[in-house]
Amino acid sequence: MSEFGELLGAASAVEILSSEGGVAVPSPRRRRTSLVAGIAALAVIAAGGAGYAAFSAFNGSGSQPEEVLPASTIAFVKVDLDPSAGQKLELLQLLKKFPRSAQLQSSDTDFGDWLVRRLVESDPGSSGITYATDVKPWLGKRFAVAALPGAKGAGSVDAVVVLQETDDTAAAAALAKIKAKSASPAFDYAFSNGYVVVAPDSADAAHRAVAAATTSSLAHDQQFVADVATLQSDEVITGWADAKKVGAVLKGQLASGTALGGIGSDASGLGALVDSKYTGRYVLGVHAASGSIELKAESLGGASTPVVAPVRGIDHTAADAVGVLAVSGLDTGIDAAWASVSTVPAYKSLVDEMQRSLRLTLPGDLETLLGSELDVSVGGDLNQAPTIVAAATSKDPDAAKAVLDKLLGAAGAPAGAIGERRAGDVLYVGSTQDAVDSAGATSGGISKDPLFAQAVADPASSQLIGFIDLTKVWSAVGDKVLTSPSDKEAEHLAAIGFCAKSSGGTSSFTLRIVLR
Repeated sequence: MSEFGELLGAASAVEILSSEGGVAVPSPRRRRTSLVAGIAALAVIAAGGAGYAAFSAFNGSGSQPEEVLPASTIAFVKVDLDPSAGQKLELLQLLKKFPRSAQLQSSDTDFGDWLVRRLVESDPGSSGITYATDVKPWLGKRFAVAALPGAKGAGSVDAVVVLQETDDTAAAAALAKIKAKSASPAFDYAFSNGYVVVAPDSADAAHRAVAAATTSSLAHDQQFVADVATLQSDEVITGWADAKKVGAVLKGQLASGTALGGIGSDASGLGALVDSKYTGRYVLGVHAASGSIELKAESLGGASTPVVAPVRGIDHTAADAVGVLAVSGLDTGIDAAWASVSTVPAYKSLVDEMQRSLRLTLPGDLETLLGSELDVSVGGDLNQAPTIVAAATSKDPDAAKAVLDKLLGAAGAPAGAIGERRAGDVLYVGSTQDAVDSAGATSGGISKDPLFAQAVADPASSQLIGFIDLTKVWSAVGDKVLTSPSDKEAEHLAAIGFCAKSSGGTSSFTLRIVLR
């Protein structure tokens, strides 16, 4: 969902508050919106390198931010500082594992208390008002950031912040102070249904958004509601974007020369690539459960993809593996990707040069080498000499070996520079021959690790799997890299796992961070 992130990044007034206190220094153009932007940035607060945020999707009572946004919204993220009771407890328990990094205090009775207190402490009053006296009295529990179609034609986007408020008069007074500090009249806000919509860099976007929402709101868009419902859990952060609308914005920027340093879509062929890739919708959810944080991202209603078998060789790994990355369907995936980019002149010239320098025939040699599944693992002594083992499953491992020899020859590698072994339809390659010889054990593989089962949501049907056992990492190098009391709190991070799968026009990616 990188396109979604890039689009929200266009909200130039949004600055992230640091857990160490203070607000990121804005440019002169942004200074007027530092406090409003800081409130919006409640969605993401860095705490010693780990992000914590809270949001409740469709679970709380009362109105929701999407009710005051138009159905034409391109992308949307919302946060709720008062999630369900279960999420409140889970999030607070997770925070308690990082008391120093999160600067947790005994007065923090729940996640919302902690988050609001950290915001208050982080605000230096640089906009001429203070959060505690001018904002906190009227600020509600729900927030959102959205990207809307701009008024300047194709490719233009207006970023708005939606804040729940409990006192129109107090909120208007605070925003008037901010606007008075502005060096430009491009600052707009409008009230609706218990919310204030703020457009930090537009003279009328907030009023246009509120007016359009009275006729057709995002909350009543059946597609939006159905997409968010697919998450099927009590999410604490939710994001949504219409991929087709995102693509239209990118095409508009390409055509106007405002994207990619002025490369036009007609010259580069990127416009057609956007049309083929930006289809359907994206949805994102984050929640806490059973001592872990889970993020799930889905692509819905996209172009149909070929059927790809799930990963089957997750244990084709080093005997002492600390982590593994496994992906299936590489042969068909490479072929499809090649077909997409081969028509783009800028890409084709790079590939032609690669073929000449590496003496490869692409994409055929790459498909042969990587096969239908590739499993890469890291193990060994992390302090001294970590080992890497790659296992490629294919119909013809001898042909894969021939391509490998061609690559090694082009690189000038001496004989025996890497370890190699063929076992059935699998070609093992590794940093040492010992590591290769011991890889792929029939018992005690990484899939038997209890942390693997907890961290990887659905290994049986996924075409991409990644896993790191952080307990082994800390055991090996923790004393060297975790030197301060705050650093040592990282040892509560037990594992990271992710998996992805695709079927038809739907794909999903799930990331879990397991704590102990």
